[in-house]
Amino acid sequence: MNLWLVFLTGLTTGGFTCLALQGGLLATAIAAQKSDTARGWKWTLLPTFIFLLAKVAAYTLIGFLLGLFGSVFQLSITAQMLMQFLVGIFMVATALRMLDVHPVFRRFVLTPPKAVFKFMRNNARSGSYFSPLILGLATVFLPCGTTQAMEIQAIGTANPFWGAATMLAFTLGTTPLFFVLGSLATKFSQTFAQYVYPVAATLVLILGIAALDNGLTLAGSPFTLKDFWVTATGAEANSVLGTATGNNEQQSATITVFATGYEPNRLQIKSGIPVSLNLVTKNTQGCTRAIVFPTLGIQKVLPETGATQVNLPALAMGKVPFSCSMGMFTGTIEVI
Repeated sequence: MNLWLVFLTGLTTGGFTCLALQGGLLATAIAAQKSDTARGWKWTLLPTFIFLLAKVAAYTLIGFLLGLFGSVFQLSITAQMLMQFLVGIFMVATALRMLDVHPVFRRFVLTPPKAVFKFMRNNARSGSYFSPLILGLATVFLPCGTTQAMEIQAIGTANPFWGAATMLAFTLGTTPLFFVLGSLATKFSQTFAQYVYPVAATLVLILGIAALDNGLTLAGSPFTLKDFWVTATGAEANSVLGTATGNNEQQSATITVFATGYEPNRLQIKSGIPVSLNLVTKNTQGCTRAIVFPTLGIQKVLPETGATQVNLPALAMGKVPFSCSMGMFTGTIEVI
């Protein structure tokens, strides 16, 4: 998973969509600190720091728990595919709503129950510095749509630490806009949003299309943007091609699994002969450890370090795709 891209998502669309739900709470909590404004700008900013620190800590913990959930309860290939489609559809719709393409996309806004929202607003009016702390922690109950998409991604990592890293990177990305809101003025944030919204919407649209393409990969579709890109750029000719060895009864091959992909990512085997794949990891982190063969209905979660054997049946001539559990890193077995 590209944590830098996750951070950029938080920095742009995540900041704005979360601000719509949570920004008013922070502004109200800061406004309640009237008695400390005369003590200098440091005391004025203190509620903002408390709020953001609590928020980052809370979402990092949530990411850890979601990643743990994904590791304990392994999702089926179909469920992972549907999650990618869900994320993609929501992000594309969010981008189109931000660009105000059509009123129908305004429906793609998830709001919390009124009772929860009312409770948090009432607590925000407290003049105590404990109030921003509670509000920062409680924002996990007010996740914006983009946050919910990231939480689905955290589950898909099937690793508590990568789940925590995903939510940490995203939440850190949202902090600058909240800091602007808390330290300068809401009006400034709104003016700033007017110019940044188109850029943010474009980034979200790209991420949404990428998620939909990942869903197609997990569905085993031969028609994906990744395949089109490989064909258009001639990248396949420069990729590493591996060949299985063996006899007429059994063949074997080794694939090394890195955090950034598989090597070789193209493997030739003979048709009609079972093959034993030796998947080797060495301090490997990320979604590549969860490898799936969608057209065969096979998936395997690999250890961080070690060798895992995956036995494939005798296959007919053609191509068998494989990828990580998120459909981001791919490879192909060419059956000849």
